[in-house]
Amino acid sequence: MKHISFLFLCILTLECFPQTSPKCDYQSIDKQLNVVYNKIIVGYKADTLFIKRLKEAQRAWIIFRDAQIAARYPILKNEDSNVKYGSEYSDCTCNDLTELTKQRINQLEMWLNGTEEGNVCSGSYKIK
Repeated sequence: MKHISFLFLCILTLECFPQTSPKCDYQSIDKQLNVVYNKIIVGYKADTLFIKRLKEAQRAWIIFRDAQIAARYPILKNEDSNVKYGSEYSDCTCNDLTELTKQRINQLEMWLNGTEEGNVCSGSYKIK
């Protein structure tokens, strides 16, 4: 009877089963993206044309990010994503969003980190 009670408790709490996927950290990565983006806005505030173009690029990136996820996991409005892709759907999309956002952070950090002097393609990047 003890074994049945323990098994029942394990099933209820799921503490006896290993987690199959790590928790997604998209929210913290998204906050990090916003911090980097805002640092660029402040650091380049005198360059109004650049700021305008950066904002356009960021809006376009958000559209790209969302379209990329929609292309990877296409579902119709009336479809249940868990039925089509399984119970890990939300973890998978979260992980993809996290990876895309990390890539965008790396792209944006070029404006914060700058580039080497003599780089003829430095564009709007500051020189280190």
